[in-house]
Amino acid sequence: AIAAMAKFSKNIQDYKPPSMFDKKGLPIIAIPTTAGTGSEVTHHAVVIDSNNNEKISCRGEGFVPIVAIVDYDLTLSKPRRLTIDSAIDTLTHGIEAYVSKKATLFSDRMALDTIRLVTQNIYAVDKNPKDLKAREGLMLAATLGGLAFSNASICLVHGMSRPLGSNFKVPHGLSNAMLLPTITKFSIDHAKSRYADCSRAGDFALPGDNDDVACDKLIKGLYKINNDFEVPSMQNFGINQKNFEEELENMATDAENSGAPNLNPRVPSVNEMVDLYRQAWRAF
Repeated sequence: AIAAMAKFSKNIQDYKPPSMFDKKGLPIIAIPTTAGTGSEVTHHAVVIDSNNNEKISCRGEGFVPIVAIVDYDLTLSKPRRLTIDSAIDTLTHGIEAYVSKKATLFSDRMALDTIRLVTQNIYAVDKNPKDLKAREGLMLAATLGGLAFSNASICLVHGMSRPLGSNFKVPHGLSNAMLLPTITKFSIDHAKSRYADCSRAGDFALPGDNDDVACDKLIKGLYKINNDFEVPSMQNFGINQKNFEEELENMATDAENSGAPNLNPRVPSVNEMVDLYRQAWRAF
């Protein structure tokens, strides 16, 4: 965002979706120090406008780095919570890129590899934070996930996660984790074969499981990940319930305005998003 604003408008609202910023700002060399967002290869820049507490996901070729140096050694010092939340952010990128209405054969391969690499390595990294092979796997997953969703887009989880983060200061990967099982359950019947592929790729389901069984195992597996890695519900995170209720409609409207929910297999209304927030409030 700084690279763009250094040459063009200084008002972040001018870069707000649905506009795409495709001018070239200052050249960026990106060196990620977490295995999560994949932002070193994406065309997104996420900024909170402190004037109105709005979390804006700016988009366009003008935000793409010219070089990405991806070195998993830089993640070895990261604490457990950040490591896990970043990995679940990556997992969400893979799933959402694969079920997005903009998914292509090009993005599909990267999305499924993203899911596979996260589930293969997240437990190993948690057991031994210095496991280089597992750290490399999560870092590769993050970069592939960034490439996948840059080409196919994110969907409802990210659409609803963004306002949750800006309103209640929930770290991005953690807010995705809070929502991912609930929203997957809401969406799954509208893209059953796609979600089943995600389940098999992540070893939640067996290769021979039919789509119904695979989808059921995916939902159970996502709840298990949250339980295994002590992902707090919104309630347990410490969000004040009164404040939460007061912000629900604004958050749902903000999510709708981002455009991401429209690419979800099941497109929700604002009222349905309000209900999903409430379901996820104490989901596990």
